[in-house]
Formats: sequence, structure tokens, C-alpha cells
Amino acid sequence: MDSKAKAIAGLLAATCVCSIIALILSIVNVKDVLLPPCTKYGLVFDAGSTHTSLYTYQWRANKENDTGIVSQVEACSVSGPGISSYADDPAGAGASLKPCLDRAMKIIPAEQQRETPTYLGATAGMRLLREENSSKAEQVLVEVSKAIGEYPVDFRGARILTGSEEGSFGWITVNYLLETLVKFSFAEKWEHPQDIEVLGALDLGGASTQITFQPGVPVEDRNTSVFFRLYGTNYSLYSHSYLCYGQSQALKMLLAALHQVPQGTGAAQPSPSAVAHLPLQRWACLWAKSWELAEPWVLSREAKNCLIWVEGGGGCQPGLPSPHILTCSGIFCNFPSPAVCVVFLLSPCSWPCSISAQREVSQHSPCTTARGQRQSPGLLRELPGGVHPVLLGCSPAFWDGLWEGSQWRCSPINGSIPLQASLSTQIKHPCYPQGYQENITVAELYDSPCVHAPSSASPGPVLTVTGTGDPAACATAIRSLFNFTCRAQGPCGFNGVYQPPVRGQFFAFAGFYYAFNFLNLTRQQSLSEVNTTVLSFCRRNWIELVQSFPGDLKYLHTYCSVAFYILTLLLDGYKFNEHTWSNIHFSRQAANTDIGWTLGFMLNLTNMIPTEALQHVKGHQPDLWAGAISFLTLAIVAGLVAVFLHCFWKTK
Repeated sequence: MDSKAKAIAGLLAATCVCSIIALILSIVNVKDVLLPPCTKYGLVFDAGSTHTSLYTYQWRANKENDTGIVSQVEACSVSGPGISSYADDPAGAGASLKPCLDRAMKIIPAEQQRETPTYLGATAGMRLLREENSSKAEQVLVEVSKAIGEYPVDFRGARILTGSEEGSFGWITVNYLLETLVKFSFAEKWEHPQDIEVLGALDLGGASTQITFQPGVPVEDRNTSVFFRLYGTNYSLYSHSYLCYGQSQALKMLLAALHQVPQGTGAAQPSPSAVAHLPLQRWACLWAKSWELAEPWVLSREAKNCLIWVEGGGGCQPGLPSPHILTCSGIFCNFPSPAVCVVFLLSPCSWPCSISAQREVSQHSPCTTARGQRQSPGLLRELPGGVHPVLLGCSPAFWDGLWEGSQWRCSPINGSIPLQASLSTQIKHPCYPQGYQENITVAELYDSPCVHAPSSASPGPVLTVTGTGDPAACATAIRSLFNFTCRAQGPCGFNGVYQPPVRGQFFAFAGFYYAFNFLNLTRQQSLSEVNTTVLSFCRRNWIELVQSFPGDLKYLHTYCSVAFYILTLLLDGYKFNEHTWSNIHFSRQAANTDIGWTLGFMLNLTNMIPTEALQHVKGHQPDLWAGAISFLTLAIVAGLVAVFLHCFWKTK
């Protein structure tokens, strides 16, 4: 054998040996392993009352105790107003969503887009539109569904969320982000945290406000009871949403209330002696007006009839028949039929007359006495003589400016008085800074189901709103938007809605955060410090505010009213106090993620999305696998060298 043959034989032998060693290493200690779970994506549109946002979420295909570990990838703000504003242009609502959908398609891999669950949830703005015009609301949902359906996603519908859903999903978001539901432990696995209390959630939107928390007592009203199972743990919650008590709608209700109370011309309120000389017919009309405005349960402002009996005599109102029976008709005689009577007996003068007032209520009236006690039909309750009219159900704010500028037309016609009020085009707003002025049409003021227009209101006139910067009057006017009387069935929040006592820590977000953040009140200040700051801000005039905050002119005039509204809602409505105030944390984000209902919705949704089975593959130990690859490489090199020698090594 010559040298060429020996060299080739040696190389071939080396090739065989290396190949055998590589084969042995590749089959030694082989184990079954699981591939890492793939990433899933989800899209949720938050169609609020003032704007719409698209949130992109992702989570691993495997889940912890049947609930996914979800994280926010991006939030895209849709340009334009909320979809409820497109009631007269439904196609525009769908078109407005497309730029954000285009951005989401660039984030989600093309091969996963068709399996990406996509939802649109509409909140209080659409709930109001549905109340006002259900067919228009349905058409808006049809158009946004059509627009989303043009994209390669797993679209699962557009619907209007209930207030309870909005509140409870927000609660899930807060507690998930603050790791009270599930937490990544030192053992490098997700676990339910022990001995950690969940937090309550306070949400203030544009058209509604929500409160959700885990009470320390059983929830007595099943309409406010919510149950969730998340990460293997059950949660029983209290949750309620107050429609029309979101920030935007509440401010609109406040402005409408100020519009419907006759405004003064800036003169001081008349003294009691001046009031005493008013004609009795005018006096009777004013009493009828005050009665209607004082009763929070009067929802309709349609003209109906009521009776007012007035007895006059002595030196107070001489010359009138006794009794003098007056029949009033107009927007302030708004009582259920058949007959709801207010009886006034005016005895000789004290202030302005010594008044002993009696009320007769019918079976159809929920009237109460001045002391808030329910009366049986036909039962008269006499009040002490000389009682100030405020005791008859009228708040001090009502009497402020009652007499000046109130253009009443009251004239006896066969014993009847047509009662009609000419609503002023001038509105004095105690919550707006002194020196601020804006114009608004009647149609714009009364364009919401939350705000009931009086029958005498014409949509055309332009109203001039002038700020007076009166914090005390502002607080009183805002309190008049609520009914804080609780019925007999148990504790309540406001408007007679059942609510157990608040318990634990709370996260206040959305509208609660923005106004208080502007006033630098989100750093756990005491309630007394908050009150001092709000009062100080509300006393500043418009020129001073503009100079101090030139970049915040759009909402600058509203911050005083919003601050007082938040304080009234939290303290008088939700029943926080000076001791529990420190339990409220005002924040916009947690764990660098926006707080809202959408993340909670997606977390709850992953309970319904099946867990994907992980893929099994064969795996090797890294050092054995590296050795096998090395010997295989040597075998290939030796074989190639042998071929090269065979072809190019020439012998003599």
C-alpha cells in the first residue's frame, strides 16, 4: 500500500470513529422537554363618554390557576370625541377607530392576528345614548363592528357594559397591578399573596362614577353584589355605578340647576321686612316654586296642576278673602295627580308673617315634612309659628337671589293664578372664578338625558355664564345635586342606593386623579389640608388664575367645581370621613400601566380562553450535545480531506 492509500485509509477510519462517537453522544441521556409557551395578544377598545382608547395586551398561552398573566403593550388614543357623539354620523364612529387598529396590526405578528380576540366595550356615554335613543345607539355599535370586522382579527363583538361591569373590571385592574391577586415569588413562580388585603376602586368617568370594594359584611342587595374567581381564589364584592354622576354630566346638571333658579342682579338679598311687603299672589307663586325645587324625587318638569291654599288676615296681608284658593299651573307645579296640596296659614305678622305651615299629601305623593318624616294621606303636620321658609325643604342656596330678577307673571283670574317663570339668560356660577365669563346655548345645556329642560326653555337663546367665585355657595349648590337620605333597608351611599360601610384601602383614578393632581393633592395630604387648598384656589379670580396657569386654560375654570364635587362625592356620597380619608390613594397608573376597566376585562376574559397545551420535544444536556456536534464536525472534515486526497493526490 502506497502512502496515498494509507493516508486516505487513516482519514476514513477517523471519519468512522468520530461519527460513531457523535452518534453515541447524541442518544445518551436524552430527556423530554416542554417548549416555552407562545405569546397571545388581545385588543380592547374602551369607548368612554368623552374619548376612545385601544389597548393592546399580551400574555403567555399557559396560565396560572386558569387566569393569564397579562401585560399592556400599547395604548392608542383615538382622535375625536367618544363614539356616543356620533349618534347622527354612525359611520364616522367606525372610521375614527381605524388609525389605532392600523397601529395594532404593526405590533401583533401577522401569523397571530387572526387568533387575536378583539372587543369593544362602551361605557356610560353609550348607556345615556341608549336611554335617549336606542336605535341610534344600536346603529353606532353596528358601524364600529363593521369597521373592526374589516381587520384580520378574531372580533368578538361590541357591546355596552353595565355600570357594575365597568366598576368591577376596574377593581380587577387595580388589584392585579398592585399584586394583591397574584405575585411572582422568590421561588420564581406566580403565587397568591398571603395576608394581603385587596384594595377598593373608585372610578370617576365623564358620565358615571363607580365604587367597588370587598366589604367586611355580607352584601344585602344582590343587585350590587359581584362574584369573581381569579387565580384560584374567590372574591365577593360590592359594586355600584351612578349614571349621570360622572364629572362632565354632574357639571352640566349643576349648570342647569343654576339656570333654573332665578338669578339676581348682584343686589343683596332682601331683608325679612322687605319680603313682608310682597303681594300675597307673588308670595304664593314663590312658595309653589320653592316646593318643587326642594323635592329631589320630582323627575319630570312637565306642567301639571297643584293647589295652594292661603289664608291671609291681620296686619300682614289685609283685604284678601279667607281662605283664598289659588290654582297654579306651570313648570313649578310638578306634582303627581290627583291632588297634592300645600297649605299655608298666615297669622298676624312676626317675620314676615308668623307662619304656621301645614302640608296635606295625597296617596300618590312621596312628600315629607320639613323634618323628613313620611306622612299618611290627609294628615296635616303643623310647624311652629315664625318658622323660616328654609325649614320647609328649601336649601339656603335656593333663597339666595330668589327675589331679584325673577320675572314672574302672577295675576288672579277668577281665583286662579297662571304660574309661569321666564328663565333668565344670565347665570351666576359660584364655582367659576370671579371675572370668568362664557356663553352657552340652551340647546347645548340640555342636550343630555341627565339634564331635564323646563317646559318654558327655548333651545335658541344664548346663556351668559358669569363666575362669582363663592366657595360656600359652590359647595351648597353641588350638594343639591344629591339626595343623601337613606331609606329604611340599611346604610346607603346617596340617592337611596344601598352601600355597606367602606373598608380598607382605595385607589381613586381617572377623573378623581386629574383634578386633584392639578391642585397637587395626590400625595396623601390630610383632609384639612385638602379643604384648605381647595378653598384657597376657589377664592382666586380669573385674571390671577390665567397668569398662574397659562397652559391650562381649557379646563382651568372647572377645577374648583370638580374639586368640590369630588369632596362631596367621597365624603357625603361614599361616606368617607376624616379618619378614612388617608385610605384613599389618587393615581393615574400602577406598575406603569393605565388604570381602567380594560385590563380587568382582559384578565377575566383569559379565564374563558382555554389554556394551550405546551409542545413536547426531545432535549439533550448542553455539554453532551456540544461534544456530539464537535465529533460530527471532525468526521465531516476528515471525510472531505480523504476525498480531496483521492482526487488530487497523483502518484508516479
